[in-house]
Formats: sequence, C-alpha cells, structure tokens
Amino acid sequence: MTKERQSPKHARDDFLDGKELGNLFQACEDIHEKLLVCCSGQLGMRVGEIAHLQKSWIDFQDDFIRIPKSMECTCFECRKNNNTWQPKTKAGVRSIPFKYFPVTREVLKGFFGAYDAVGASRRTHQRRLKSIAQRTTLTKKLYTHALRSTAAMQFANAGLSTQALCEVMGWEDLRTAQVYIRRSGRTAAKEIEERKAEFVL
Repeated sequence: MTKERQSPKHARDDFLDGKELGNLFQACEDIHEKLLVCCSGQLGMRVGEIAHLQKSWIDFQDDFIRIPKSMECTCFECRKNNNTWQPKTKAGVRSIPFKYFPVTREVLKGFFGAYDAVGASRRTHQRRLKSIAQRTTLTKKLYTHALRSTAAMQFANAGLSTQALCEVMGWEDLRTAQVYIRRSGRTAAKEIEERKAEFVL
C-alpha cells in the first residue's frame, strides 16, 4: 500500500477566523503588540513593511497607509542593501485603506501619536507574536505570515475581486488571490444566489 502524498503546508492553511483574531487582539498588552496584530492580521501588511512603518506613510486625512517605492534605512537588514529599504515586490508599492477598520485606525493614531516610526526588527515582531499567542487559548500554529494570510482570507470572504485583493495585499500574481477567493467560496455562493430560481428542489 502506497502512502498518499501530502501537499506542502502553506500559510493560508494557518489563517485565523474573525473570533480567533479578536481573541489575539484582546491578549495584546501594549500598543506595539496591537499595531502588529492590526497591521498584519487586519490590513495584510508584510512583517518587513511593519518593521519599517513610518509616521510619514500614514495619511489620516484619507485613511491610507502609503507604502513607498524605497527609503533610506540603516537597520541591520538594510545595511546589506546599501542602506535602502524596498518593498518585497513592485506590487508592494501600494496604498492600503484603513477607513473601515475603526479599531486599527485608533491603534495607528495612538501609536503614531507617540512615535515617529516602528523601528523594530522582523525577529522582534515574531517574538511579540509568540508572546501574545501564549496568553491565548489558540491551538493553531501562529507566525507572522499566517497573520497576513488571516487578512487575505477576510478580504476574500468579504467579496473582494482578484484584482482588488492583489492590490491591497501587494501581490504580483493574480493566481495567489484566486487561491484565497476559491477557498472563501464567495464567488460560487454569489452565483448560486443569483441563479436560485433555477433550482428545482
């Protein structure tokens, strides 16, 4: 008897549902932890983007985080890249709306009312997330990219199109968004609802 081959595990398999994300947020003890959970789990920002997040990126008038093409940075990682930080992909240069996320908006206002920049490394964020998770009853494996997948899944469940999902998440490949949309079942559910009069039973 041959063993069935298992597909490799992806971060999209470890996303949190809305209740679990809420529990994680409630376990946060300070504004730094809240910022991590909101920016990654709600807005879908990459951990490298959060680590380099600046007050100058925040537009509180129109409620957008505007991720730049590049910026000067002297952190350990950026020193290896001529003291320059850049988003992971060209599509990473984007504007992320937070107008309809009131908790996240308040966290951003609170954080950047006190600080000009996040200034914490990826490892620091990973340690923070681990500490938050230990204060909850969550049994899922939790890491920063799984938190980003949580946002992607919530956007897909909300009915965002493939293009819109790519834009907000900073993906170059439409197929990445299609995976989340397929998994959400929203497209099929919407079409079934539109054609419900055609079903016999």
